[in-house]
Amino acid sequence: MKSSSGGSSDQRAEMPAGKSCPARLRRPGQSTGDEPEDHIAGDQVLLLVEGELSAEIAGARSRLMRGDVVVIPPGIKHKFTNRGDEPAVTFSVYSTPEYPPDEKA
Repeated sequence: MKSSSGGSSDQRAEMPAGKSCPARLRRPGQSTGDEPEDHIAGDQVLLLVEGELSAEIAGARSRLMRGDVVVIPPGIKHKFTNRGDEPAVTFSVYSTPEYPPDEKA
């Protein structure tokens, strides 16, 4: 694994140039950033593959365990921190809505 660009505290699996990897490694003590972030364009679906994470989503805090999945809608502030003793591995998918909010699929 190598560090992602921009000095972020998370790690991404090494990929060919120009490609992005949705799998990330967070070592004990690492978080997604100093402050919660949001994504304007679409939802984030995060699966915790290994380890434990502390989640702060829309100001609420919870503990995520291996196998947990969270869906974060656009515009919702969130931050994940590895407060455990072992590395945590996440897999995220980012998506824009397929249908208008008032239309059911």
